[in-house]
Amino acid sequence: MRERDETLTTKSSDRNAVREHARQMSLDAAERLAGIDGIGGVGLKQLAEEAGLSTMGIYSHFGDRFGLEEALLALSVSSLQARLSGLSTPSGTTLPEVANALRLWAHEHPARFSVLFLTSHQLDAGLHSVARESLLDIARAVARLIGWKPQRAKSALSILAAVSGFVAFELRGLLGNTAASEFDGLVTSLAQTVVAHS
Repeated sequence: MRERDETLTTKSSDRNAVREHARQMSLDAAERLAGIDGIGGVGLKQLAEEAGLSTMGIYSHFGDRFGLEEALLALSVSSLQARLSGLSTPSGTTLPEVANALRLWAHEHPARFSVLFLTSHQLDAGLHSVARESLLDIARAVARLIGWKPQRAKSALSILAAVSGFVAFELRGLLGNTAASEFDGLVTSLAQTVVAHS
């Protein structure tokens, strides 16, 4: 009897691993497609084809388009939050460190950057408010990192807007090979503005 229970447990564990792998393949494919056409351009049939799964398989993982968008948004937010949490040091973090971390993250994960900062307006209305709240959470984290009080989250959100706008131009190739020095100039100006208004 014990051997049979172990066999059933192993089979169940294997099924869960296969299911999780298929879900991850679907998310990876959705991320690739969102990087091309934005989150609004990801069709479930197209996603199934890209992931090598059936359309029913996609529905079983996400339920519907809303579930897929929610999963992509959650992946984008958690990925950026993980990057920012790695910056926390006892002596504090500077605005340039935060800005550079965001820029590097965007270059490593352009589709996630796009979902979070560029195409969230394409989300279902309910998720659009979740995206906005997620960005405010990230702004609060940025404020904490650079030693600001929580009330300054909206100022941190303005900084995120400036940095993400610059990075969006950079990722589209609109800034040429001077982007790194121009980014440093932008961050220096932002830091000076922050100090002047503190």
